[in-house]
Amino acid sequence: MDRTYSVKVNTFTGKITGFYCGDVRFPVDLPDSKGVVAAGAAEAELLKNHPFHLIYIWPEYFNQKAPAPHLVLSAHLPVWTGIY
Repeated sequence: MDRTYSVKVNTFTGKITGFYCGDVRFPVDLPDSKGVVAAGAAEAELLKNHPFHLIYIWPEYFNQKAPAPHLVLSAHLPVWTGIY
């Protein structure tokens, strides 16, 4: 099942300032971490082959659109293989 995740990053400090994880029910059973790509290797693979790109999103909440679109960085990388 695909789920939507959103991470907000302060572009000046590089620190995460917000996180949204779609329809998650707690407690969550996490899968075995064996075979998961290390964060540094995943980052290097991502930036080497598929750098971030800017996209506009127009947030909507209960059919009410935000007054203006937001310019965001977008990228995708499977965490189980490290290959995109």
